[in-house]
Amino acid sequence: MLSLTSNYTFFKKLQVVGPLYKPFPGLLSLVRNMLDEGSGYGTHDFQFTANNKTVVTKEAYWTTAGLYGRNWGLAMYRILN
Repeated sequence: MLSLTSNYTFFKKLQVVGPLYKPFPGLLSLVRNMLDEGSGYGTHDFQFTANNKTVVTKEAYWTTAGLYGRNWGLAMYRILN
């Protein structure tokens, strides 16, 4: 999965959105790292899809780049198992 955003509103919402994310503190930790650091790598556990509750480990690489006077966050995700 490839994600590109010009702001981190989506990621900020993850920290306050209800019960879906509470069993996965590693995801919230990764999101905090993404907000605090301009680039990096991390892993987290999460359910495979909304319909498939199997828990998988995902890895993420992210970076920030300036374009058209704005900072853009770019994140790439991959399922490890």
